[in-house]
Amino acid sequence: MDSTLKRPSEPAGQRAAVSHVAPADRDLAYDADAGEIRLPVTVHFTDSTTMETVLRLGPGRAELLAIQVEQAIAQRAKAQRAMPE
Repeated sequence: MDSTLKRPSEPAGQRAAVSHVAPADRDLAYDADAGEIRLPVTVHFTDSTTMETVLRLGPGRAELLAIQVEQAIAQRAKAQRAMPE
């Protein structure tokens, strides 16, 4: 997947900074030939423009991310249980 640029051309040296990167509203895919997971993401800039691209995760990075996400979900559930109703 190629990056899709939704930004106007900027004069050299006048780029907006990246505000944040978020998963795009599309499913991730496993590329068996490359041996990596490809997660579509949207890059958000401080000038309110966006650019779509792909975050590529090799096997080790994908496994580490899976563990970290599982831990964060468990921490969130624990925090919610601790909150008084």
